[in-house]
Amino acid sequence: MNIDHDLQKHSREFATALRNHQYEMTDEGGVYFPKQRAIASGVYTHDINGQDERSDSNIVVTEGMNHILDVVLHGTTAVGTWYFALYAANYTPVATLTAATFASATTEINSATEGYGTSRIAFVEAAAASGSTNNTASKAAFTFVTATSKTVWGAGLLSSSTGGGTSGTLLSAAKFSAARTLYNTDVFNLGYTLQLTSS
Repeated sequence: MNIDHDLQKHSREFATALRNHQYEMTDEGGVYFPKQRAIASGVYTHDINGQDERSDSNIVVTEGMNHILDVVLHGTTAVGTWYFALYAANYTPVATLTAATFASATTEINSATEGYGTSRIAFVEAAAASGSTNNTASKAAFTFVTATSKTVWGAGLLSSSTGGGTSGTLLSAAKFSAARTLYNTDVFNLGYTLQLTSS
């Protein structure tokens, strides 16, 4: 399935479903549109220093779904580069989470002395194919600086590069199934796959 084709085919239906809350969240954090029989879902894949790779399902938030629809169907300007942010709170993202509330709700990590810096890391994605896109070939690398250790509970994908910023758009977020502990000079590698499939 081609993601653009499917969105165009059901454009008014997707927009109406979002506006009228006619969708369901799947157990894996995706968005299921019953009438259109389509699921938007994503997975974050992460490792530390190239070891112990894990995968966690995300939630594609309402703000992110609205942006996808607006770009494909409403002439809204696409985001040139998306950015990853990591967070330190034991927080489970919800559909209403936005770019404006992400940093405070999740306790975003944005320190150069106890973290990986004050800027988010770019998502360098491949062109979409078969209804999916990802950055598997160019994962984001977060090099940590810490006097002791830093705990990472989850991640988000946003349109602004400013660490702790409140502008822009939040596309997705995920709480990891288990916290990650990073020590000084550790590199946290993060990949993301987003797909739209028929059910």
